[in-house]
Amino acid sequence: LYNFSGIFAGNLAALVTSGQKVILSHIGGISSVFSKRMRFIEKYMLFNTTQFIYNSNSTKSVFEYFGIKRKNSEVLYNGIELAAQSSCSNKDFNVFKFISVGRVTKNKNIEFNLRLIKELKEAGVRLEYDIIGDGPNLNEVRTLVSQLNLDSIVTIHGFITDPLSSIAFHNSHFIFCCSFSETFGLSVVEAMSKGIVPIVSSIGGLPEVVTNDKSGLVLNSNIDISEIVQNQIPVKMVWNECLGRVTSTKDVCLAKSTERILDVLKDEKRYNYLSENALKKSSRFSID
Repeated sequence: LYNFSGIFAGNLAALVTSGQKVILSHIGGISSVFSKRMRFIEKYMLFNTTQFIYNSNSTKSVFEYFGIKRKNSEVLYNGIELAAQSSCSNKDFNVFKFISVGRVTKNKNIEFNLRLIKELKEAGVRLEYDIIGDGPNLNEVRTLVSQLNLDSIVTIHGFITDPLSSIAFHNSHFIFCCSFSETFGLSVVEAMSKGIVPIVSSIGGLPEVVTNDKSGLVLNSNIDISEIVQNQIPVKMVWNECLGRVTSTKDVCLAKSTERILDVLKDEKRYNYLSENALKKSSRFSID
């Protein structure tokens, strides 16, 4: 059973069926814990589940923070098919290509990606940024692209049925996942299996997927909200209350992040090191 509604429905069905039952509940999201009613159901009513499986230690810790502690729980990362692994050895280093894949929502923090791209462009880097995905904030993203004068280097593809097979995906050097919350980061692992170097925020399950300065760049979060200055993206909280407390989600410093990326762009050997390690680490998440 997957997600809250599936687990709840499965447990209700188990009440009216006979015979031996083994129910595995895969917990991939954390939104249910922010509702007192759903939290009550999660805590006391899902008694038929034999084994709870969380998709990251971060997800498990969020549930435990809200008092939902289960003895019958394990962490099992999402698995992906890795049959088509490939390295980035044939990449063109004259133009650096960035990509992001997923629903275009405020939580995905595409705004931060675009401001990073602008900083890199003004630093003289030749680059392109492809945004794959549809969502409620797509028009806001289009407006910001124009406001930042990035129309010539940013391509918004919208929804693509199979982004992994797209030319944009295979040609990319880096993938952005600077979300405000991310329980695992499936698109990041998929990119790593192609030797694409991830640039991620230090929240949720992302630091479990990406080893900082070895298989990608984990951007540091600010410790103190009061330290936010003009060159930082304003703090945004997801689901109103919890992520600042539970996962220490703060905004990433734009200047420091730009500097770290530039260091990699200037050093092809270092890029190849990150790419090769990203490729190796992705095998940890194979379906096998």
